[in-house]
Amino acid sequence: MLSVQIPMSKPIKFWLNGGLHAAGETKIPVNDRGFLLGDALFETLQVRENLALNWRAHWERLHHGLELCALSLPYSEAAMLRGIGDVMRANEAKVGVIRWTVSRGEGSRGYFPVDCHAPNVLIQFRALPQTGDGAISAATSPWTIYSKDPLQSIKSTSRLNYVIMAIHAQKSGVDECLVLNENQEIVEWLSGNFLILTESKLIGPPKCVGRLDGVTVPVIVQAAGEMGIPYSAVPLRLSELDSTSTLLLTNSTRIVQPVHTLDSKPYPTRPDLVNHLFRNALDILLKSHKSMRVDGT
Repeated sequence: MLSVQIPMSKPIKFWLNGGLHAAGETKIPVNDRGFLLGDALFETLQVRENLALNWRAHWERLHHGLELCALSLPYSEAAMLRGIGDVMRANEAKVGVIRWTVSRGEGSRGYFPVDCHAPNVLIQFRALPQTGDGAISAATSPWTIYSKDPLQSIKSTSRLNYVIMAIHAQKSGVDECLVLNENQEIVEWLSGNFLILTESKLIGPPKCVGRLDGVTVPVIVQAAGEMGIPYSAVPLRLSELDSTSTLLLTNSTRIVQPVHTLDSKPYPTRPDLVNHLFRNALDILLKSHKSMRVDGT
């Protein structure tokens, strides 16, 4: 599976409210509502070959969140793309992961968003993580999510429930957690959408179970379709998982990654098929009209 890890010998630089700063110089006010209340949104994407991969889909999901949370973004799409390009150049990187966060900014004490005049907007860089052979281990989380929670449709920084699940994964000695809803239906992985792959079909849970509307899923569906593998969205339960199927995690950073064990039960990883799917998906992203240049051209 194609992966790159960039050694960083210099302090990583960030973009905050229109300007570049070294990590130690980046200051967020102590009364910022994103820090105090999780009153903020974020998106994470890959940059390759001066392209913000699947940018348009991330941008549209961000704006869905902005509308739901009555948040404003004081920068245009072009300004945000320039900011990402500035961060990539400042960190002397051609490949990497970008996360941008939009906080409501400084405000008065309490839940009511009053006296909030200037959102804080942060663009962060990190190297693309090394995935090794790509296969990871997972456990089912004992904590569930509510399928009707409106925050499940957006990338909010209010993620404490997922942090608790990550702690469970650490204590269980695994890489990931599988998230279920109140009906014990499979929702997603801790850090990405859930898919099942066989030689002849691709299956994923529908949005109604409470999963995040992942922007990489349509890319994987298209890539699979080009391989002659059709997709269907159906509710799934743990008891319905076939031990001959391949369990996949998909997100913007990893694109697609197989899970070799779930709750200590082994599942086939089908490396040739998954690598083919990965390369098809990456090729689609690099050629997609939804991927936007960040080098100012």
